[in-house]
Amino acid sequence: MWSDYSYAYKKTILIGKDKVVSDCIGFPVLVSITDAMLRNIDNGGHVQSNRGYDICFYDQTDKILLPHEIESYDGVNGTIVYWVKANLSSAVNTLIYMYYGKPKVTINPSSTDVWDTDYMMVQHMNDATTMTTADSTLNSNNGAKTAANEPIQTDGKIRYGQLFDATNDKINCSNNPGLTPTTSLTVSAWIYPHVVNSWQQASVLDKQEPSKYQYKLGLNDIGNVRFDFWKDQATCYSPAGGTVTPDNWQFICGRTDGTNAKVFLNSLLVGSVACSDSCQNVDSRLYVGYEPANNRWFDGIIDEVRVSRIARSDGWIQTEYNNQKSPIDFMTVFPEVSVYQAKGVEIEACNTSFDICMGSDSFTVELPGRKIKIP
Repeated sequence: MWSDYSYAYKKTILIGKDKVVSDCIGFPVLVSITDAMLRNIDNGGHVQSNRGYDICFYDQTDKILLPHEIESYDGVNGTIVYWVKANLSSAVNTLIYMYYGKPKVTINPSSTDVWDTDYMMVQHMNDATTMTTADSTLNSNNGAKTAANEPIQTDGKIRYGQLFDATNDKINCSNNPGLTPTTSLTVSAWIYPHVVNSWQQASVLDKQEPSKYQYKLGLNDIGNVRFDFWKDQATCYSPAGGTVTPDNWQFICGRTDGTNAKVFLNSLLVGSVACSDSCQNVDSRLYVGYEPANNRWFDGIIDEVRVSRIARSDGWIQTEYNNQKSPIDFMTVFPEVSVYQAKGVEIEACNTSFDICMGSDSFTVELPGRKIKIP
């Protein structure tokens, strides 16, 4: 039984086992909901903080606080876009409890712990400033744009993304050594390409500076998803496949695990080649929307860019896609209940100060000098 009754309201979130392809431990769940009760109190809702700071999440035991990150909160419409770290089961349904309505929460509860230590970069592609984007992991692989609003923030697949003009828009995410893998790597992004059949508008995520090739995720000249993984300057493993369509949101992913290099489109495997080699260890910067080695750019919108130093499983990739494609279909959100609903016991206001304690089987009112327990 949960015990912090300074939160006034609660919603139950159920994630069906049929939505989870295989068990995912420490999975960053996208909770994207619009609900009138999640408006702030100035707009008729029950959230106390205008920034959504008083919303929190507990696991299905109702005892363990789950790390979460606020991507965005709209208190006028009651729209939340939060990432919550939870263990998902493919055998039984998963419950997450969302609490809110606690006064005077002024500190942002967002935590980098949402992203396990194998995530080397997670970019939601929202503006940190007009010239920068932020990495949500503890690694601080933040992005620097070409210039202010180049690229420019726009509506994305998940809240905001960045619109690249195929001319000079790029985001430089630095050359942190942690972005260089050994034999295992997973890279992914949501894309909304305007052009799909030209090398010149093909680069989504690129770590290939001249004479410093490492890896790349993008499109080839016939609209296939392509993933490049370089052993050295002369040896590249390049699975490709699938058909990307213009002006539609699509999820692309590249992965190598020390045995095979694979590429995925909308979570489906579309290309694979044998690959047992390590990535070339060179000092190369990571770019979004630009390939410096061949001066290639991206034409369209890019959102939710991720780099992991491990090979995420097929089940993980498919569950990511299920969750992010349509969060409202991935989970069931039950109606709000008051945390103070306590087995028919009513409390009337009085002039005497008192404390309230609630256990699983009892209700206790503590007055100065005495305690009254109601079973």
